[in-house]
This record gives sequence, C-alpha cells and structure tokens, in this order.
Amino acid sequence: MTEGVPKSSAYEKPDMTMKSYFKFLDEDQKAMRSGTWDYKNPKWVLNQWKDDFERVDDSLLSDEGRQSKWNALWLWYHHASQFAYKEGDTQTALVFIDKALEFREKGGLTNQITPLLKLLYLGDVEGAKAFAATIPQKREANTPDGRIEVVDNPERTMATELIAYYEAQSPND
Repeated sequence: MTEGVPKSSAYEKPDMTMKSYFKFLDEDQKAMRSGTWDYKNPKWVLNQWKDDFERVDDSLLSDEGRQSKWNALWLWYHHASQFAYKEGDTQTALVFIDKALEFREKGGLTNQITPLLKLLYLGDVEGAKAFAATIPQKREANTPDGRIEVVDNPERTMATELIAYYEAQSPND
C-alpha cells in the first residue's frame, strides 16, 4: 500500500490546537476518500503527526491542546484499525481499536462506531447487532443558519452497513 502514498501537504509539525486537529481531519478525510490511507507508511504526514501527538505529555497541554490531541489520536486509531482488519490482521486491529476507545473516552467523544467495530473484530456479530439497536435512529444537528433540526443518525445507518459487511465477510458456521 505504500506505493500509493497519500497525496497530502508537506509535513508541518502540529501546533496542538483545534485548528491543528481540523487540518489533521481534512488530511484524514482526503486519504479515506481516495483510498490511500496508510498506517504502515512512516513518511505519511498523518503518521508523522500521530507520532508527534503521542510524544507530547498531556500535562504540558492546554485543555484545547489535550482535546485536539485526543481527537486526532482517536481518529487515527479508529481508521487504522479498519485498515488492519481489512488486511486480515485482526490482532493489530484489536490493539488499534482499544487505543481508539481509550482516546474516545479521554476526549469525551460520543462516536458509537468505535465500540461497534471492536465487537465486530471479536466476531461478536450478535453483540454488535444488540449494540447497534441502542444507537438512536435520529439525532439533533446544527444547520448552517444556526438552527437545530432532527435528522437521521448517520451512525445508525453506518452500524447497519458495517454489520452487513462483516456478516458477509465471515464464514458461515
């Protein structure tokens, strides 16, 4: 996968602010859309940023810096787990998803796909189905004009799609 190195901006050390996190998120999403996300390539900008985030002690950061760090590391480990699993490396996927869950908790994130993935990696499709049933079908969302409206919950849809995908991938008993 390293020959398809993600096309991203030149490496620039993150500044541990939410601005830095949103830059990280932008690079992450570009790589996800293009299919070039690569947790194994040490030269890829997101892997370098991830390493920089991990080197900084939480106690040295502002509240914003810690939140930025935790959000970025949650996202990196969440996506890395998916690629490891798709490559057939369940053990690495489980290590990565546990790290994602750790940063999800530290950051107070509410993403429901991360715990669902752990159940799927463990082969617990029934547990994943039960967990998915607890994800609300609707949620509130902010509109561009500042209003709040109730919309379909994309995590519920994603959970259903992921379960179907993993059921199709697992051998029939």
